[in-house]
Amino acid sequence: MLAVVIALGFAWQHRPRENTAPVAVSNPVYAETRMTVDASGTLIEGVMLGETMDDADCQKQLKIIESEMNEMGSRVCPTCKIQTSVCKSELLPRYAKLFDNEPTHLTYLSLAKGSPDEREYRLIYWGLTVQQSEQLCKIVPGMQKRRVGAVKCVHASSV
Repeated sequence: MLAVVIALGFAWQHRPRENTAPVAVSNPVYAETRMTVDASGTLIEGVMLGETMDDADCQKQLKIIESEMNEMGSRVCPTCKIQTSVCKSELLPRYAKLFDNEPTHLTYLSLAKGSPDEREYRLIYWGLTVQQSEQLCKIVPGMQKRRVGAVKCVHASSV
């Protein structure tokens, strides 16, 4: 599980970067990449969500994520498989609240946009215990070194 998270973080931080002026996102299109990990017979589903500027930007972000995940996955996590990658104009309510950094029943990562080439991203894994989801927090310092925007854990609610 931790290898998957580290691979995803590495891939995200080493994607090609653009140098454009900051643009406010008025009508975001959301990139959604779902992946599965077979962790010793337990199937874990990961969802990476990104807030992009428009459909073209979304398609570009999906290609970057898929390319990096496929490249890294074969070396770091052979049981990691991308299931779907789609662009959506709206998110399910349970995912929309992630962009407000609202706690859920599991801990997830929040990657804020801090420069024009960065995008808002959220990463959550389903099929874990609360304690297992807390392991995501271990990679925050390494991810933060490569990002301008704040990277933080949104800890699970105690409800």
